[in-house]
Amino acid sequence: MERLQSVVWAVLAMLMLGLVLAAPAMAEEEFVKAQWLVGGAKLAMALSAVIEGEWWLRDTRLRIAVRCSFDAEVVVQTNSILKVQRFLNLAGVQTGEPLSGEALLCVAQEGCENSPTDVEVWPASLPWQFELVLEPVSRDFFILGGLEYEVLCLALNIPMSETCSTGTTKISAEVENEVAGVIWAPVAWTPSNNCSSGGAGTGEIGMFAGSLLTSFEGVVQVSE
Repeated sequence: MERLQSVVWAVLAMLMLGLVLAAPAMAEEEFVKAQWLVGGAKLAMALSAVIEGEWWLRDTRLRIAVRCSFDAEVVVQTNSILKVQRFLNLAGVQTGEPLSGEALLCVAQEGCENSPTDVEVWPASLPWQFELVLEPVSRDFFILGGLEYEVLCLALNIPMSETCSTGTTKISAEVENEVAGVIWAPVAWTPSNNCSSGGAGTGEIGMFAGSLLTSFEGVVQVSE
């Protein structure tokens, strides 16, 4: 009898352990990747598209913040990946190498002096890759492999620049299908970017706030 009870308890213990081990797997199954669509159908091949949007950047330690408007040429993949190939300023000129090539002309929000020529941002280490995933209450973007950018502005009439970078991280966003294409509302600040002047975890991004993603090859949308 005692031996039978021992066997029963051992079986129960194994079942409970199985449930515990299965819990993460079940959670992972609830995490579903989105699918890019054109004209309501899955893409048969990757297509070129354009993003029109704004980019908010700030350093919480230095207390500087800038806002940039831009166009971005992207590739919409046949899965859930969006690849940003190049950035263009509002004059239609592609950005170049940090501190030397063409830059995005931005507007100071905090700390920097507001000048039409002295608030500049250079996206670096392109292309950038993002993955769109579905969650129970929203759609979210993941930055894949990280991104890098350089900020230059005047503070007390002194040029100040710093390089910031991020690893793989999530950007919470409210992505919606519209008649013209895909649009996402202003996103929450993404923390924990490392900046050369401010230090680790001081850089924050409001990425592609209010951006519209369109393509000449059809209306781009995302799966529900």
